[in-house]
Amino acid sequence: AVYYKRVGLRFRELGIKSLVVARMDVTDESPPPFLKLQLPSLPSLVMFPAKDKGPPFRFFSGIAKVLEMMKWAHSEASVTFELPDHAHLNPADVVEFKIQVAEREQQLAEKAMQEAEAIQAEEERKAAAKAKRRQREDAAKQAGGGEL
Repeated sequence: AVYYKRVGLRFRELGIKSLVVARMDVTDESPPPFLKLQLPSLPSLVMFPAKDKGPPFRFFSGIAKVLEMMKWAHSEASVTFELPDHAHLNPADVVEFKIQVAEREQQLAEKAMQEAEAIQAEEERKAAAKAKRRQREDAAKQAGGGEL
């Protein structure tokens, strides 16, 4: 339920006035009977578009994460609105997110470089071993009169 609350909070913080996120505790009250609304599971996210509040109702199905639910609401809304990049994050969180991404990219680049160096070192080791084997074969050929 925390993610559902966060969705409503983020839409409010973004100033999107054409979208209302309302919460109803169905243990205490029921949806209006005229809707004949059957909730598939709890908690549920149901879209009642401004221009079409009748059935078939649109239910969110997917990973209950803030950004995914916000994208769903954006795609289902009949009154369009702008959904910014990183809509699920407040400005301070966006800064932290970008720092974390940069750090992760740096770590991945360092790991890739270490792996490339290890591969190159292994190839050099194999080439040196092959050259040494060839030298021994050549020395054996010379010592034995050209035969092995």
